[in-house]
Amino acid sequence: MNKWIEKYERYLTLLNKSERTIINYTKTLKKIIKDEKIEDIEEFVDMDREWWFSWVGKQREIGKTSIATINCKIKQMSSFYHFLVNENIVNSNPLYKFPKVNQTNGLEYKEKCMTDEQAKALLRATDDERFMIGSKYINCRNKLIVYLLLNIATRIEETSRIRLEDLDLENENRIYIRGKGHGNMVSRFTNVNDKVKDLILECISYNPNRTYLFESEEGIQLGTQGIRNVFYLARSIAQVENVTPHMCRHYVGSSLAERGVEAQKIGFVLGHSKGSKVAETFYIKPKGNMNDILEKIDLFD
Repeated sequence: MNKWIEKYERYLTLLNKSERTIINYTKTLKKIIKDEKIEDIEEFVDMDREWWFSWVGKQREIGKTSIATINCKIKQMSSFYHFLVNENIVNSNPLYKFPKVNQTNGLEYKEKCMTDEQAKALLRATDDERFMIGSKYINCRNKLIVYLLLNIATRIEETSRIRLEDLDLENENRIYIRGKGHGNMVSRFTNVNDKVKDLILECISYNPNRTYLFESEEGIQLGTQGIRNVFYLARSIAQVENVTPHMCRHYVGSSLAERGVEAQKIGFVLGHSKGSKVAETFYIKPKGNMNDILEKIDLFD
């Protein structure tokens, strides 16, 4: 990590930061690296927004760090993530517009943020005639997007990247996921339930020669905004305006936790390699069939 700290110092120098600022920023970075036992720069990829909310909660629980200091460290680490974006280590800064901690909200962030009723309403919305806005393929594609987000909790960019070659449905309904920050390379696998598998097969049947699972009628990869727009349509029909696509990940993670699934297995489902309250170990593959884990969510029954 030393070489990255040195590169970060040069980056701050190019930004005309004062010597004192550079010392303070790198001091915070070094402490977090030490405290979290970070050995590789890639580990910052998985320290996403939910990880930092958990980090804030941990600081508040310990009670040795003032609120002002917590907010200061968040600001300093946001600068480091800007650096990582420039270095193409991460795709975006998870601390951008991160809410300030105060006396009342320090421990109020709850990852679930979505009830079972809201999740089921989203699924029902995909059968509403107002959701049927295009061809049979488009309607099937859009329904699959909502079901997939609520089944395996992929990130938006991961959902957009799924290719037909990443599907291995004969092998325990498996999908290989191209994780963020991994150069668009496969970083893990997960398994979908039978309902989602059937939707995938139907979606493929309309055009088995496409590259990506989610494309436009013209064969263009559906980007992250396109994925969001589909979710927002379902959200509007379901009348659950307070939920976002990323909340699907927190919903799945917290639902599994409530049903007694081990943190390391939840971490693997969500694609975490670095520990937090959701995933406490480095990229550990769970033993056995992933379906046994995901079936603990009875949302699709």
